[in-house]
Amino acid sequence: MFELPLFPLNTVLFPGLSLSLHIFEERYKLMIGRCIEANQPFGAVLIKTGSEVMNLRQTVEPFLIGCIAHITQVQSLSAGHMNITAIGQERFRILSSRHYQAYMLGHVVSLTLVLVNPEEIEHSSHLLRPWVELY
Repeated sequence: MFELPLFPLNTVLFPGLSLSLHIFEERYKLMIGRCIEANQPFGAVLIKTGSEVMNLRQTVEPFLIGCIAHITQVQSLSAGHMNITAIGQERFRILSSRHYQAYMLGHVVSLTLVLVNPEEIEHSSHLLRPWVELY
């Protein structure tokens, strides 16, 4: 179990894929700034209820499964805004969360992918192929 800053989003990040974000809210400028300074990842989680942009009348509830995001590029902009690119690493499950200053921190555990038998993948791909071609 470890602690991870959480970034609730209206998108899902998968391991191996990239995520581009424009950081403009004070809470996320603080969080991402700390991640950059400490060379620490953050957790990208899909929003279950609430909004990406801060709303004083509404709290954000994320789904319990997310993806660890490692920041690979940072473009600093005026007023402390920034554009970042992050790459999804491994999935995690949120065991509990709390607000730390203005953003969420989660106590999380890694969810490693189960390696499947190559023959099973081959068989499944043959079953799936006609559906993909039909689509």
